Amino acid sequence: MSTYIIDDNKLYLEDDKGLYVDYVLCEADEGEAVPRWNGPKIPFDTFREMTAWCEETQRRLESETMVLLFLDENNQWKHWYCPQETSGMSVKSDDESELYIEERKNYPDRQLGTLHHHCNTGAFQSPTDSNDEDDRDGLHFTIGDLGTKKYSLHARFCVNGESHECNTADVVEPPEWMENIPKNIRPGIMEKLLTAPTETFKEDHFKELIEKVVTEETFTPHIRSSIGGPYYRNAHSSQDVHPDVHPDVHEALIHDCIITNLHNTRDKWEPKGRAFCKSFFGIDSDNEPIELYDIIQALESGGPPCLDSSKEARDFVAEIRIQLSPYKWPSINEIIEYLEEIYEEDLYK
Repeated sequence: MSTYIIDDNKLYLEDDKGLYVDYVLCEADEGEAVPRWNGPKIPFDTFREMTAWCEETQRRLESETMVLLFLDENNQWKHWYCPQETSGMSVKSDDESELYIEERKNYPDRQLGTLHHHCNTGAFQSPTDSNDEDDRDGLHFTIGDLGTKKYSLHARFCVNGESHECNTADVVEPPEWMENIPKNIRPGIMEKLLTAPTETFKEDHFKELIEKVVTEETFTPHIRSSIGGPYYRNAHSSQDVHPDVHPDVHEALIHDCIITNLHNTRDKWEPKGRAFCKSFFGIDSDNEPIELYDIIQALESGGPPCLDSSKEARDFVAEIRIQLSPYKWPSINEIIEYLEEIYEEDLYK
């Protein structure tokens, strides 16, 4: 094993020559030490098939679904539409079911990735995605904006408990016909190919498989906040659900659904928050940086009275209430508390 020594802020490699030990100065380039995937790329047809799975499950269920990815002993990718439970903006593998246990035997030991979709909202790594993926080494993909002419994609390589964003086109193998395309324009073509709706799969291609492996739940399992009223709503049907459905529902809201909505509607609520901060703090310059923290501080400092006297404050709170829909927010204090929770999770810093 090589031995390195730091002396006077310089890095040296120990060179044992037998009769004596010398130290060689190490030269290094400045940059970011970001882990990257160096394994086999996912076949293009496989990725497009999984995209079609997302399209059809969204059309039929309007709810998230997932795919598990494996590498076999020959470093060939295998994908599995595993038994799973879905509820709006959440999905989890049904790994305790008999079907899951039986089918799992048909796939390699090395699970090195997942793919799921975000329905008709944008693709990004939600807090729940991060909790699920960071400790699972491999490639993880999210497909978003289903139902549009151009899907959004988010990919990350997770290793050693951390996730690192990567470009989907860099880890998916281009189709064979692209070998005749100049290398400098291949990335742009791949981006268009991977974000376009599929055309080679029939509408009911996955009908029987969906009926076999996907179970729809009546409530979402991602419940974590004590903010909210005595009812919550199904993430995709907007139907009121009584608290008797789940013992914790009277104290809960669907965290991921709200995070996803706020993430994708920031261009609507942030300008109104900036206008509120400018009026509250007396900032005149449009170039002055204003973050979510500033909006929270203005709301806390001004309190409910500022909502009666400030049009900007009323406009911002009204917009936030819309984006938090369909959840009921009876007080400005609950909104402030939830915005603080989001900020503490580093989502908008």
